[in-house]
Amino acid sequence: MPGSWEPLEPIGMQHRAIHLAHLKIGQYLYWADGSAFGTPTALYDASDTDQQPIYFTGQNLNLHCCGHCALPDGRILTAGGEFDSNGKAPTFAAIFDANALPSNPWTRVADMHEHRWYPTCTLLPSGKVAVFGGWITDSPVTTADTPEVYHPATDTWSLESSATRVQEVYPFMFVMPDGRLFDAGPHRDTFFLDLSTWTWGAAIDSLLPHCSDSSAVMFDAVLGRVLKAGGAPVANNPTGAATDMAVVFGGPTSPTWTQVGNMNLARRDHNMVVLPDGKVVALGGCALPTPQSPVMRAEVFDPSTGQWTVDPVDVEMAIPRWYHSSASLMDDGRVMTAGGDNYNPPVCQNAQYYVPAYLQGNPLRSQWVMNAVPQVMEYGVEYTISVVQVEGRTLKLAALTRLTTVTHGFDQDQRYVPLKFEMSGGQAKVTAPANAAVAPPGYYLLWVLDDLGVPCLRAAYVRIGV
Repeated sequence: MPGSWEPLEPIGMQHRAIHLAHLKIGQYLYWADGSAFGTPTALYDASDTDQQPIYFTGQNLNLHCCGHCALPDGRILTAGGEFDSNGKAPTFAAIFDANALPSNPWTRVADMHEHRWYPTCTLLPSGKVAVFGGWITDSPVTTADTPEVYHPATDTWSLESSATRVQEVYPFMFVMPDGRLFDAGPHRDTFFLDLSTWTWGAAIDSLLPHCSDSSAVMFDAVLGRVLKAGGAPVANNPTGAATDMAVVFGGPTSPTWTQVGNMNLARRDHNMVVLPDGKVVALGGCALPTPQSPVMRAEVFDPSTGQWTVDPVDVEMAIPRWYHSSASLMDDGRVMTAGGDNYNPPVCQNAQYYVPAYLQGNPLRSQWVMNAVPQVMEYGVEYTISVVQVEGRTLKLAALTRLTTVTHGFDQDQRYVPLKFEMSGGQAKVTAPANAAVAPPGYYLLWVLDDLGVPCLRAAYVRIGV
């Protein structure tokens, strides 16, 4: 059964959601282009009919094209941003704290050592944040090659000079279950990074030659498996046709890339979202970076078969969403898409919800309800959760999905964590992830799914680790 699209949400957005972060309070923080007075940011809530922008006070920070990730306590760290009038990227960083609402939730923190436009922020198992890549200047291009680490406890940055290496903008960085980091692209060559020495390993060929404007997700954090798909030979090149090729990395115990089934539709500038059942949906994108070449149908990758299933021609999103679009898993199992191309900004100042196949034709879904879910789960500890059962159906799976912080086709936080799970009567016994390398500390959605792959009515927001 294919997925479906709900109508465009009637609640407009203040601006395009080029940057989108799923907050622990269940709302979404988003922003677009900046201006001379800073970047207006806003919260999105499907039940809110009067969405107000949240402005910096006394700051002139243009957060467009920054990197961002969630800290262990749920605050959002941003690093870098848009070039200034002299063509130089900023060094500034800032933190959004939802707990400060309705007062101004933004605070400028210590500046980085490097100037960065299009960097990636990666939360480490320690709770610190590593920032990779980006450009220092755009004409001529100079690259920020030395990663640096933010220490939240002291509001300081440290350069990791031994890890200096030229990287792509918005590199696909993932924490692996053995504690190393993995640079999965978007370039063809990929690398492990040993955090104990901050040294890179040898290049591992990802087989995917079309590297720019692709997307990647970690769809199994226990094994460290990564899917990378789509892209184009050259970024922002109107003659750079997209590829339909997809590859999977096997993780630390099987450190090679394998070509899997091609997507049914070649796409670049798309988003990929890991669903509660561990499958991955590709949304939007374009065949060429022009208004005439959008990809309007979603398709889903099944890791168990290595194949993609595309929705039929009569199941399309309402408007194109490619460059500058975003997407996020919602706590009810739907997927929100927002933002979009820069040819018609007002058209893209909205959201639309994709309804995956597991929600089609399942009226009993509303009876899967979790009760007494712990607010905090410690690593390796077993928890008992009361579940309202559905006659004739059996719960089979529990998993965590980390809350979204996405921009430019890459979610800098997203990961899917299968959990040890068993049912006993109306009680579900769920074991938290083994350690912070499998699930870096912070906020996740906790899901349970039945034998038909149908998720609970709503996932629970839980904090993993401390």
